[in-house]
Amino acid sequence: MLLLACWASPALADGDKQACVTAHSSSQELRKAAKLKEASDQLVACARPECPSAVRADCAKWLGEVQSEVPSVVIVATDANGGDVADVRVLVDGSQVASELTGQPIALNPGKHTLRFERDGANPVLRQLLLRVGERNRRVEVQFSPTLAGGGGGDERRPAQGDSGPAEPAGAGVPAATWVLGGVGVLGLAGFTYFALDGRKKEDDLAACKPNCASDDVSAVRTSYLLGDVSLGVGVVALAGAAYFLFTAPSKPAAGRAAPLFFDLRASSRSAGGTLTGRF
Repeated sequence: MLLLACWASPALADGDKQACVTAHSSSQELRKAAKLKEASDQLVACARPECPSAVRADCAKWLGEVQSEVPSVVIVATDANGGDVADVRVLVDGSQVASELTGQPIALNPGKHTLRFERDGANPVLRQLLLRVGERNRRVEVQFSPTLAGGGGGDERRPAQGDSGPAEPAGAGVPAATWVLGGVGVLGLAGFTYFALDGRKKEDDLAACKPNCASDDVSAVRTSYLLGDVSLGVGVVALAGAAYFLFTAPSKPAAGRAAPLFFDLRASSRSAGGTLTGRF
């Protein structure tokens, strides 16, 4: 047993020495690659008292330099009401680095990083950071918003079960085409009344000059009656269209853009007409 112990002690010492030398060499490679966190861990390993004095001296010196260069962030998280929260998981570039916040800085390597913050019952928060060598205790503020009912982290809001959504204002179920055509119909009937009365008045005035009335006066009578007929036709067609849309509309307006409606009026010295086109 004594002989085995004597042989084991030198072997253990050689293993420790080799580990110290390996950590010494690896720390410099990691430092050149800007992996300062990993380099710091290796320097701590080779600065142990059991390492050779030359290796230990180098590692202790370099450790102070590297630790001053390692960037760090301090996470400040709040809920929707602005209150501090600590039950936050922190992921850096897809790897979790903290299961909760303690108020202590989190050391990271210099460069670009994607930080993801997660909290039960809240939407995750993402931050993009560019950390510089020696940037210490950079403050990163995060505010969580509650997860909406029904799951998902989007902004879509869904009514609760049994809720039919916000009440529609009065008249919301009447198609827009009904309002438009109804207005045109009323204007058409009003125009018919005006031009019919105007034509009747001008016709009465012709009684004093018969049979030698000027052709312009006779033409004016015909024009008034013609415009009255056009207005009546437009009014009747428009009111018919309004009634059609009103009684054939679905219970809820269909999503999408309504088909356009077009009025085409034609009039000459002897006749007049109007057409209404659209999707019926």
